[in-house]
Amino acid sequence: MTGALRIDFKFEIYDCIVWFIIIYLRKSIMASFIKVWTEDNHYIAEIPSLHIVDQAESISELKKNLKEAVELTVESLVKDDLGLKGKKAKNAINLLTKPLIASLDFISQKNGRPILNMAKA
Repeated sequence: MTGALRIDFKFEIYDCIVWFIIIYLRKSIMASFIKVWTEDNHYIAEIPSLHIVDQAESISELKKNLKEAVELTVESLVKDDLGLKGKKAKNAINLLTKPLIASLDFISQKNGRPILNMAKA
């Protein structure tokens, strides 16, 4: 009976460590920034904290591409690097992606140049 308690305790400690890492990652992601610029009639965006760079012909396409890239990057991080599965993985992915994906709504354009539209805030 004592051995079973130790095993459960190990799993609880492991879960706490994993969630601590996830909370730390969320703070890092929330503090990250998105660089957007134009080059050769394309919009280019970079999210340095996640090592994401993407380009598109329109702002709406760029935001769609970035959303997909953020989701795939975070999913890989959660499932492959942290080893989470099932509901725990889904919850962690949601927690990590929502703030950054929401910030993509602030990217718009004016006179063909990308801008951060804070009027939506």
